[in-house]
Amino acid sequence: MRIYLFLAALTAAALILTPAIALPGGVDKPVDESQTELENTVTVFLSNQNMPLKLPMTEYLVGAVSAEMPASYHPQALMAQAVACHTYALYRRSVENKSPTTSLLGADLSDDAQVHQGYLSEEGRKEKWGESFEANEAKVRAAVEEVCTKIMTYQGSPICAAFFAVSAGQTESALTVFGDDIPYLQSVPSDADQLSPDCEQTVTLSETEFAESIQKLNGVSLSDNADEWIGDQKTAGSGFVEEITVGGKTIPGVSFRKALSLRSAVFTVSRTESGFRIQTKGYGHLVGMSQYGANAMAADGADWKQILTHYYKGVTISDE
Repeated sequence: MRIYLFLAALTAAALILTPAIALPGGVDKPVDESQTELENTVTVFLSNQNMPLKLPMTEYLVGAVSAEMPASYHPQALMAQAVACHTYALYRRSVENKSPTTSLLGADLSDDAQVHQGYLSEEGRKEKWGESFEANEAKVRAAVEEVCTKIMTYQGSPICAAFFAVSAGQTESALTVFGDDIPYLQSVPSDADQLSPDCEQTVTLSETEFAESIQKLNGVSLSDNADEWIGDQKTAGSGFVEEITVGGKTIPGVSFRKALSLRSAVFTVSRTESGFRIQTKGYGHLVGMSQYGANAMAADGADWKQILTHYYKGVTISDE
């Protein structure tokens, strides 16, 4: 769940369908309601199958953590991710209860990481990990089971536990990125992220490629002189581009990022002889927990609680 996690949190739907749980090999069967009345469950919308699936929360979290964080990460980072995924699932449920999203067909959230947060079935995990399946499955499951009852709340409610891959050295506030001032989603240092091999990327585009990408931006038109295409940028202290002038029109940096499929909105644009060079720092929307930073904190001795309270300010960690 990375790029649209926070924005998608405001969408919503509901139809009542027969719940099901995933069995090994991808076979599904209806849940025995008498057997699962006491189970903590979540209903996830399977985007590839266009159907909702009801799962025990622990099983869902194994699949969500497996989809969202490398299994090679430190166990304490995996635990932090499990709590974040659990919290976000409950947050989404509260949103759906108030304003259902029709396309979810009664589910709490989607398994599409570009919409809500990812989820992999056991079959999907086997395909992803191959020969490493048994070791990775045991590691992720152990981390999940250690914290499966824990969630983060702010003023008594589950938070929108946004997370992303790598920052440019500090996270961004929800206000800077999304325009909403969320008390627990503030900018915090994440220095170790700058050591990540995924922190910096250079994209080189010809004038034609650049112009074709810019066509995705409504209301932006380019002159015949490519030297005039890029104007002033307004940036936050971290380098996050809040606004950029393209073709004489000022647009949000996140819109420019989306049009050009950049890794983050921390970027610089320079003119070359044949086109444009764009250098980015960070990977994702940059709000909430940096997964690379969480792993670095864990490697330095921080536990999952310390990781979460660093990235989410003023939250309470408790049993669900």
